Amino acid sequence: MHATRRRDLGRRRFPRFQLDVDWFVKSPLVSALGRGLELSAHGALLPASCAGAFVGEVTLYLSLPAREKMFEARCTARQREGRWLLLFEAVSPADLQLLAHTVQDEGDSLPDFAPGGAPAESDTNHL
Repeated sequence: MHATRRRDLGRRRFPRFQLDVDWFVKSPLVSALGRGLELSAHGALLPASCAGAFVGEVTLYLSLPAREKMFEARCTARQREGRWLLLFEAVSPADLQLLAHTVQDEGDSLPDFAPGGAPAESDTNHL
């Protein structure tokens, strides 16, 4: 029997989009709010001006256009280069669909695609 080795694929890259929307983060010890953040399908990167100390279960709320109810995602929080990275743990299918429509409507935020359909290197970031 052969042992299966897990290949080290390194970090995966996902395009991030800058959205100019109001956001609110709630955690057991502290909450924060602001406007504008970087977003991908897997998480959000808060602005450097957000100085909260998020621990435990964190919930991110976004005020997206064309929706009365706020986008909601349960997340885990990590510090990354002095900024808070919120990795999505649970998001409803309706909220994910709304997020996709919002990103599509933000034409200026979409990355330029390189030949072959992959985002250009300058437009991809780790999230």
